[in-house]
Amino acid sequence: MTVQLATEPTGLYQVGPHLLAYSENETAYVDGFGEQTIIVATGATGFSRSVGCVAFRSIVGVGENAVCWMSHRGIEYYTPGGEIQLVSRGLQTFFSEELNRDQISGTPGVPSAVYDKISQEYHCAVPALGTAQNSKTIIVNLLQRGRGWIGAPSLDEYAATTVGTAILFAVGGDGYLTEDAGGVELFIGTDGYLRFVGVGETALPTLLPSSGYYTSAISDGVASSLFFGPSARGGCVYSQGYDGFVRKHDDTDHDGVDLDDVLADGTGGIAVELDIVSRAFLFGQSRRRKRVRGMHVASINDASAQVTVSVLAGGVTHNEQTVTIPSTALNHPQRKLVRAYAVGDTPQIEVTSTDDVRIALLGASAELLREPIG
Repeated sequence: MTVQLATEPTGLYQVGPHLLAYSENETAYVDGFGEQTIIVATGATGFSRSVGCVAFRSIVGVGENAVCWMSHRGIEYYTPGGEIQLVSRGLQTFFSEELNRDQISGTPGVPSAVYDKISQEYHCAVPALGTAQNSKTIIVNLLQRGRGWIGAPSLDEYAATTVGTAILFAVGGDGYLTEDAGGVELFIGTDGYLRFVGVGETALPTLLPSSGYYTSAISDGVASSLFFGPSARGGCVYSQGYDGFVRKHDDTDHDGVDLDDVLADGTGGIAVELDIVSRAFLFGQSRRRKRVRGMHVASINDASAQVTVSVLAGGVTHNEQTVTIPSTALNHPQRKLVRAYAVGDTPQIEVTSTDDVRIALLGASAELLREPIG
């Protein structure tokens, strides 16, 4: 028996009574339990001739009887009896502008995914634009559902980039390297030796450790393979990095830790930051310029928390301000109005925070400007 797909198959996965077969731009299934009942559905009778799988290690079973994977358009979800659903709609800007598609196309085994049964979250580590390794993680909370939709997606950096302060070098009069504030950084070549950075190459900060030998200051904690290991709460996402070391990835909802990329001894890590960008505020006039006068943010938080709000207009960040929102009671959000001044056609509000907050509202107060004549 052969399942004919338009392009080379990228993965197979058993879900319920179906054996799903994926190619880059197509999803088909094999159904049945014997020679007389087997049905092969491809092409027009298959699930989809436009949604396939671009990374075979992103195919992971989720929940009791469902599966998630990465396609060209984002993260997909399927359960028998239903249709393929896109569950990463809130991250379409990342998928269209920031995902390193060339790297995934050339090496489809780079992205890696795992499912957390405790929090019901699908984690998928992916390379961002400009990186060859997995540098960000997509997290889809499948516990959150609404009318006609399933899953709440979020995006987070997966690893710290540097440790310590970079040292610049120059060649001294004696021919040896010297530290020089106006010098250049070093590059680790494919042969493992340090050399000066050339055009189009990426510099690696270097440190002088106690051993007296110069070494790279890069903390290679980006995820290579995601997996689960034992923890107090019954399951926690770990990754084996490209450097061979294993790291634990925490969040505040799980272990009360607000750091990611924590080393095995509990040191290091970067703060997990909430980052939300609102839809564009058009005020019913998509072609009129607007002058934003105020930013509204409402949040729910058990303890006093700080959030930073700003206006995005014309590709520039304006009026970035940090405000303190007191603790709220009975899940009633508290709202803050922050004064602003920014002009743009499609202004947006961005809010970030490293505290434990739930954003209930983002809004803008603005006035429509007259269109210039002539």
